[in-house]
Amino acid sequence: GCYDPAYLDKQSKHEASEYSLASLELLIKAEPDLVFVSTPHHAVTTICESLLSKGVRVHVEKPLGRDLTEAKYLCSLDNSGSLLTVGFNYRFFRGVEGLLRDLHNGVFGEIISVEMILGHGGAPADQSSWKLDPLLAGGGSLLDPGVHLIDLCRQIAPDLQLEYASSWSGYWNTGIEEEVTVAFSSKQVPSIIIKSSIVRWRSEFSLRVNGTFGYGLVQGRGRSYGNQTYIRGKRWGWTDGISQSESEELICVDECKDSFLREMAQLITPSETSTKVATALDGLLVMQSVDEIYSRIDQPTT
Repeated sequence: GCYDPAYLDKQSKHEASEYSLASLELLIKAEPDLVFVSTPHHAVTTICESLLSKGVRVHVEKPLGRDLTEAKYLCSLDNSGSLLTVGFNYRFFRGVEGLLRDLHNGVFGEIISVEMILGHGGAPADQSSWKLDPLLAGGGSLLDPGVHLIDLCRQIAPDLQLEYASSWSGYWNTGIEEEVTVAFSSKQVPSIIIKSSIVRWRSEFSLRVNGTFGYGLVQGRGRSYGNQTYIRGKRWGWTDGISQSESEELICVDECKDSFLREMAQLITPSETSTKVATALDGLLVMQSVDEIYSRIDQPTT
C-alpha cells in the first residue's frame, strides 16, 4: 500500500483506491511489515514519529532528519534498536561495492588518498523546489546529496577527523550552501576530500582511491551521470610496454537501475555476505559529521 497526499490530491478516489490509503493512520492500521518513508525532509520526523511509536519498522530515505537534533530524536524513538534504518543506496552501486571491497582487501596497498565528487546538474525549476528552501530542506548541497559521500567516507574510515570545510553560494541565493568542499583525515587514510554541489551543471559522480600499489576509479551513477564504471590500475602499469590507460582493468559497468532493489532485498532477507543496510546509528553518525561541518563553515575567518 501507499500513502501519498500529493498523489491523492491529483487522482479521483476510484483511481487511487486500488493502490493508495487515504491517511497515515489507515496505513498503520493495516499493520505493515515495513514502511519506506520517501518524503521532503521537513515531513520525515512527524511521519516517523507516528510509525515508530506504533512499533512499525521504518526505512527512511536519507538524510535522517534535517539536522542533528532531529536525527537524535528519531533514534530515540527506536527503543529496540531494530526498527529504524536509513537509505544510503550508493552503498549498493556495484562499482562502489567493488572498489570498497578491494580497498578493504588491500588491493591498493597502503591508502594515500581518497577523493569524491558528487554534483547535480540542476534545472531552472529548482528555484521553486523545496530542496532550495533552508527551512524545508534543512540545508543545501552538504545535506543533500552530500550525506551519500559522508556515508561512503565512513565505510572507508570510521574514525574520520574533520580538517577543513568551505562552502559557496551565490547562484540560487536562497540561504543554503550550493557547493561545499570538505577534507577529512583518519589513521587509515591521511587525506579524504569530498566535494558536493548543486550547481555543477553537468551531473557528475566520481570516487577515486589512490594507494601505494595502485588505484581505483568509479565514475557515473546512471541516467544523466552515465553508466557507472569501475576501473582499476596498478602503479606504473606502463612499464609493461603499454600506456597507463591501456594497462587499466575495467572491473564492471553498471546502469545503477537496481540499487534500491538490492537495498530492499537486504532489508527483507539479510545476508552476511552482502553490503549492509545503514542502521539508525550510521545515519546519526553521518548527521554528527554534517553538524560539525556546518559549525566549521559558520565560523568567521581570521
